[in-house]
Amino acid sequence: MESDDATEEEGYRRAAENGDPDAWVDLAWFLVREPGREAEVEVAWRAAIAGGRDDSRRYLAGLLSEQPGREADAEDEYRGAIATGDEVAWDGLAGLLARVDGRQDEALDICRTVGSAGAWYYAGAHLRGQPGWEAQAETALANAAAAGHEDASMQLGYLLAHQAGREADAEAAYRAAIASGTTFALVSLGRLLEADAGRAAEVEALYREGTAAGDERGLGNLARFLTSQPGREAEAEAACREAIAAGDAASWQELGGLLARDPARFAEAEQAYRHAIAAGIAFARFHLGWLLSRRPGREDEAEAAYRDAIAHGIDDAWGYLGGLLARMPGREQ
Repeated sequence: MESDDATEEEGYRRAAENGDPDAWVDLAWFLVREPGREAEVEVAWRAAIAGGRDDSRRYLAGLLSEQPGREADAEDEYRGAIATGDEVAWDGLAGLLARVDGRQDEALDICRTVGSAGAWYYAGAHLRGQPGWEAQAETALANAAAAGHEDASMQLGYLLAHQAGREADAEAAYRAAIASGTTFALVSLGRLLEADAGRAAEVEALYREGTAAGDERGLGNLARFLTSQPGREAEAEAACREAIAAGDAASWQELGGLLARDPARFAEAEQAYRHAIAAGIAFARFHLGWLLSRRPGREDEAEAAYRDAIAHGIDDAWGYLGGLLARMPGREQ
C-alpha cells in the first residue's frame, strides 16, 4: 500500500512539475490525508492558484485557518477567493471570524448579509463553545438548520443540552437531526434522556440503534447504562465485554465497577481497573484504591493507588485517602 501511495504521489508530482495546475490540486488532496505534511499541502495549493486554479484559494484558506497564528493569512485567502466570485468562501470566512476574539460580530454580519446555511452553521459551531455567545450561537445554528444544513440540528442539540432547563429543546433538536439522517444524534439523545429515570427503555433503544448505525460510542454507552439498571448485571457484563472487544477502553472501568459489587469477583474487578489504567482512564486509579482498601492486608497498595489518583488530578481521592489512613495503625495523623 505504501508503495502504491508513493507511486501515486510521484505521478502527481511529475504532472505538476510539467505545468499541469490540475495535478497540483490532485497532489494537495493526496497529501492532506497524511498528518504532518501541511507545509507541502500549502505549497501545492499555492502552485495550483498560480496556475490559474482560483477555486483552490478557499481550500488553502481552510488549511491555514487550522494553523494557530495564521488567521490573518487565512482571512486574506478567503477574501481573495471571494474576489474571484467564490461565494462559498463566505461560509469559511464567517467561521474563521467567529472564533477570532473581538470579531464575532463581523462573522454574524456576514451571515446576515450572505444568508447561506453554511455561513450560519460555521459561525454557530465556532460560537457554541465561547462563554457569553450562547444566544448568538443558538440563533446561528437554528438559522442554519432552517436553511437546510444537515449538521446544524446536531450542533444545536449539543449546545442546548448543556444549558439548564433546555432539555426539551435539546431533545427536539436531536430528534430533528435524527430525522434528517444524522445517526450520530441517536447516542447523544440517549445521554440526554438518561437524566429521566422513567425513560430508561428509550435510552437503551437509542444506544442500541446508534450502535447498529455504526456510532462507536454506542456500545460503551450501552454498557455503562446497563450497569446502572438493577437486575441486569449479566447483560451489563456482556455489554461491557463486547464494548471492550470493540476497543472501548472506558468499558474496562465500567466492568470493574460491576464486578466489584460481588466480593467473590474482587480479583477480576482489580484486573479490569488495571486494564483501564493501562488504557489511560485516569479515574480508574481512584476506583482501584477504593477496591484495594476493602481487601485486608492491601492497605499499602490502596494508599499508593489513591496517591496515584491524586497525582493525576483526581481530587476526590483525598478524602478517601484520609479515611484509609485513619484506619491504619500509626498513620492516623
